[in-house]
Amino acid sequence: MKTKKKWLIGGTILILLATLVIGASSNYLGAFKPKLTTAPSSIKTMEPATTKVKAGTLSVEKDASSPVENQIAPGGEDDLLVARFKLTATDEDFEVDTMTFAVTNSSGSLSAGSSLADCVASLTLLYPTSLSTPSVLDGSTSSAIAGINSQLTSLGLMVPKDSHVYVELYADLADHSLEGGSLDSDDALSFTLNTSGTGGEFEATGLTSGTTVTESDLGDITADTITYVYRTIPTVANATSLGSSLITGTDQEVYRFTVSADSNGDVVLQYVALQIATTGLETTGTNSLSNDISCSDSYDYTNAPIYITEHGKSTKVGIGCYNTATGTAAITMNVSSSGGTNSGTVISAGNTKTFSVYADVYEDSSTSTAKTISTKIKADNNHVNAASVSSILSADPSVGLIWSDYGSASGTHGESTAEWMNGYKVPGMPVSYVTLS
Repeated sequence: MKTKKKWLIGGTILILLATLVIGASSNYLGAFKPKLTTAPSSIKTMEPATTKVKAGTLSVEKDASSPVENQIAPGGEDDLLVARFKLTATDEDFEVDTMTFAVTNSSGSLSAGSSLADCVASLTLLYPTSLSTPSVLDGSTSSAIAGINSQLTSLGLMVPKDSHVYVELYADLADHSLEGGSLDSDDALSFTLNTSGTGGEFEATGLTSGTTVTESDLGDITADTITYVYRTIPTVANATSLGSSLITGTDQEVYRFTVSADSNGDVVLQYVALQIATTGLETTGTNSLSNDISCSDSYDYTNAPIYITEHGKSTKVGIGCYNTATGTAAITMNVSSSGGTNSGTVISAGNTKTFSVYADVYEDSSTSTAKTISTKIKADNNHVNAASVSSILSADPSVGLIWSDYGSASGTHGESTAEWMNGYKVPGMPVSYVTLS
C-alpha cells in the first residue's frame, strides 16, 4: 500500500509538470504567430525607367574656305558652279530632306531677285548621301526656278555627327534675248539659302533624337560669289605665233593676241590697254615707242605712235599712244564719230580674230644693256557697272579692256550706249608678258 501511494503522488506531480510545460510551450509558440494587418486599398505600381536623348543641332553657312570666285557667263550656259555652302552637325547625325535656294543680289535681297531670276532656268545641288563618305558628292537634285526660288526636295543629304559637309550649287542659265523681260546684260546674280521669304522651306531630321530642324531655326545665307550674265562673252589669249625675236625699226610688230566670241553672239572690242616694259630701248623722242607724241596730243590713223591691225592685214583697226610715265599704251578700236552708231571691232559669234600690235622700236645709246620689250594686256581686277565708254574711262582711267556683247535691243552700239564692260573676269585674263629680245 505504501508503494502504491508513492506512485500516485509521483504520478500526480508528473501530470502537473507536464501541464505546466505544455502550457508554457503554447504561450511561447504563440509569440511567433504572424501579425495580420489590413491590406491597403490601392497598390502603387513602378513605372519603367526611361532615357532622355539629347537633341543635336544643325547649322548652315556659306563656304568661306574655298568660295567660288566671281565670274562672268553667257546666257544659256549650263552646269555653271555658282555657290558652295557648309552644313555642320553636332551631337548626332542629320539627314536633310529639303532646301530652297533663291536668286538674289549680292546683299541677299529676296525682293531684288524678282528682276534677276529670269536669268536662271534651274538649279542643281550636289551633296553627300553617305555618313561614311561625307566628302563624296554623289547626290544630285535639280529643280526649275519658280518665282525666285528653286525648291529641292527628297534630298537624302547626310551630315555626320560632330562634323561638316560641303554642298555645291550649279545653275543652268536662261538664254539672253536682247533685253527680253528683265534679263539685262551685266545682271549680277547671287544665290541665297531662302529660309525667311515666300516658299523658303528647309527640313532636316536628327537621326538619333528625331529632332526636326526647319526654316524657322535658320537664317538666310547668301554666298559671296557674284555671277555677271551677258548675251555673249569674249575670251582673250596671247598668240603663240609671234616668236621671241626683237626686230628694231619703224612699225615693228611687238605683240600679238587673240579675241574669241562664243557661239551666243558677236563681241565688240572697243579699247585695249597694254602694259609695256623695256630695257635698252628708246621710249621718248621721235624714234621711240612714244614717237614724240603725247597721249594728250592729237593723232590719227596716219601718225599714231602705236597701232593695231588684224594679223596678216594692212588696215589699221586701232590707234593709240604710249605713256612713258606709266609704261602703258592706250589703244582705241575703230572709233565712230557719232556716239549713237556702232564703233569698235566686231568678232562674230563662234569666231576668233588675231590682232598684231605695231610700234617704233629703237635701241638706246647703251651698248651694255640687253634690248628687250615685254608686253601684255592690262588686267582689270574690279568690276565696273556697264556704262558708256567715257564713263568707264572716267571710273577707271587705267582700264585694260572695254568690250560689249551687243546686248542692246536697239541694234546700235556706239560709245554712248550704256552697255560697255571692262575686262573683269574675262576668260583668259590675266595674260602673262610676251618678251621679245
